Amino acid sequence: MIRANRHLFRSPQLASLAAALAALAGCAAPDPTNFACTSSAECPSAYHCNLGTASTAGTFKCASGAPQQKTLSVVATLFQLVTKPNLDGSIRTTIAAAVGAVTSTPDFVGVRVIASQGGKDVAESQVAADGSALEFQLPSATAQVSLRVQDDSGHSIPVTGYNQQVELSFVGRDVAGTSNPNDAFDVTTTSDSHYDPATWISTGPGPGGRSTEFAMADTVLPDGGIVSSASYASLASQDYTSAAAVTPAQLQDPTPTSPGTTAGWYEFSQIPTSDNPDGGPPARVNATLASVSGGQVILYGGTDATGTAADLAGTFWGFNTTSGWTPVVPPAGANAVPTGGAKSLVGIGYGGSTGCATFPCQTFSLAFSMAGGLGPSGFPTNRVVAFGTQSAIQTSTSPAVVTATGWFDVGTLPFANAGMASAPAQIPISNSTTSGTSETFAGLIMAGGQGIAAGSAGTNSNDQNGCMLYAGYPFGSTSPVANRSISCTDTTNWPTTTGAIGYRTGATLIPVDAQTFLLFGGLKQGGVNPGLKNDLWKGTLACNVIAPNPFCTTQVTWVQVSPAGTPPPARANAGGAAWQATFVFTPTFALHRRFAIYGGTGAGGATLNDFWEYDVDANAWRQVPFDGGSALAPRARTQFAMAGDGSHAYVFGGQIGTAASDQMWVTTREAPSRILVRAPFSVPAIDQMTSSTITVDASGFISGQAYLWDGVRWRYVGTSAFDGGGFHLLARPTAPVTAFLQASGDIYLLLLGLDRATPSFGGGPASLDRVKMTVDFR
Repeated sequence: MIRANRHLFRSPQLASLAAALAALAGCAAPDPTNFACTSSAECPSAYHCNLGTASTAGTFKCASGAPQQKTLSVVATLFQLVTKPNLDGSIRTTIAAAVGAVTSTPDFVGVRVIASQGGKDVAESQVAADGSALEFQLPSATAQVSLRVQDDSGHSIPVTGYNQQVELSFVGRDVAGTSNPNDAFDVTTTSDSHYDPATWISTGPGPGGRSTEFAMADTVLPDGGIVSSASYASLASQDYTSAAAVTPAQLQDPTPTSPGTTAGWYEFSQIPTSDNPDGGPPARVNATLASVSGGQVILYGGTDATGTAADLAGTFWGFNTTSGWTPVVPPAGANAVPTGGAKSLVGIGYGGSTGCATFPCQTFSLAFSMAGGLGPSGFPTNRVVAFGTQSAIQTSTSPAVVTATGWFDVGTLPFANAGMASAPAQIPISNSTTSGTSETFAGLIMAGGQGIAAGSAGTNSNDQNGCMLYAGYPFGSTSPVANRSISCTDTTNWPTTTGAIGYRTGATLIPVDAQTFLLFGGLKQGGVNPGLKNDLWKGTLACNVIAPNPFCTTQVTWVQVSPAGTPPPARANAGGAAWQATFVFTPTFALHRRFAIYGGTGAGGATLNDFWEYDVDANAWRQVPFDGGSALAPRARTQFAMAGDGSHAYVFGGQIGTAASDQMWVTTREAPSRILVRAPFSVPAIDQMTSSTITVDASGFISGQAYLWDGVRWRYVGTSAFDGGGFHLLARPTAPVTAFLQASGDIYLLLLGLDRATPSFGGGPASLDRVKMTVDFR
């Protein structure tokens, strides 16, 4: 509270003046011991206010002698200043001190916490006997005031480094004449592009081509019910009345006569948080990205620009669009590092698993397999390994007990190789004398690589080994590891001399499914029609019976595809991905698939960043139009990694100019519902803030993500999860709040719903019960 003195004599000077006037008038000087007081500052000099002691009540009159100076100390971290909006529309600042915040000897009588600003005291509170101070309010909503603890003698000590918190929320935002400056906008769009927030707010895009600010209040029905809407009233507090952006409509697929709805790129830039201190992977080139199982993409290996491994040996990263990046560090021990120690340019395939024929037994459950790559010395390796778990099972009814986690040997390639185009594959191998029967093994297909040499003859010639299959573990059977390398060149279309696929480097290999593959472009060397290519080949993997042999033979048959439309310009080292699968239910159920080609090196060594799709059903090439154009797309780069999961295409890392990149770009034909929050933030001296953090807290946020704008890109900070009482998102980046504070004084928060519209389905709204950000600092 703010104290006001109601006594006649407010200072020793006034008391002395009164005595002098009384003497001039012929009267006796007043006795100071009769003066009422509340502090010694109100008594004449050489007097103090009798406030009593911890055990004796005071008279609250001036007494002879100087006031006693106390021995004071403080624990600054037990003081808390809070600035926050209130239900009446005001913004207020309060200060409190917890128990033990102040120590005073011999007692706490007359000890106060005083707040001052610009050298003027503005508010104070008495310190209780337990060293706490009751909450008191400043006359204006501000932070970074000066605090001191002072006794009745005027002796004081400063409180430096105390805790301060500014709440940025929508409490009271719906009150007429509110002081709450925070704004919210519906920025739902028809693509997944992420825009600069100031542009997004001022000019759209948004519903109907504009960004729509939230309404002040909800719509109330005649019966008293409330229509949840995009309103500040719904967004302000946790009251089970949700605020929701609009629902994105079902998107339109391209057709031969219509370009359909534009696609969008966005950068998934994950910042370290208290729950995920690793953030995303560091920058790298020559990594491998692959979609192997469970909706997760695996990133393995890569180096910085000097060739130093980007990760610790054996470590890799998992990614999905819901929860972002997760580092996987195998436990220390024999399985911590893969045999061969590959650090970059590996091939990645399916992992497989084994079962038990008898008991007790050992089983394996493997997430993925990995072949070749550059070892620590920079030379290719021929090792094939797999990552997963080994378990012991004692009986048919006993549970599996994990005995080891990490890397396990699978086998070897027939020669050392690295940098091959690869794709996960399910490889059928004859397992019986019965004609045409086979068992499927987990593995991968590989084309080209550093271990392949040109020529029509020789141990490692391209025509014999340019395409290889590797089969490792089975899929759940009791069969042993196959450890089989099988040529997947065919005698019709692969030999260099025929002018077909031939010896080429930098080809792109894309899985259509686990046994069908597309091979695009590359640099053909030697033979007929050498040079950069933009041709497209389809490879079909099967175990074929070739008479008179009753056993089936594992083969890949390559057939050139001749799509309609304009093909991508010829190139090498392009990225490729299965990027869109559209379900069609009428007149019959069907799955329409599209495959992406991105970037690469074109004629004259030009680095490209164009994006093309091959439509399987239409057998046609199309260049994909992107919402926002090149300004919202990844910059041209080399030595990047690319993969797809059937609904998204991912581009990671690579070299941009002379620097390695840590960017993860995602593109898809999806449209999320989104809410953009603009929160003005200011304190008197931002440069004096220390230990600053920002916390994003969104209650009732069902299946959503949060991003903060750092002035250049949106940074992913977290995804909502069910915590027992409902869906909740709570994220605290480890970067200081100044990383997100713009020159305008604003902090921008993007809340994005995961229930997105696609060409197959309409989306759902981004909906939440309450959202607030809190900035804590000292």
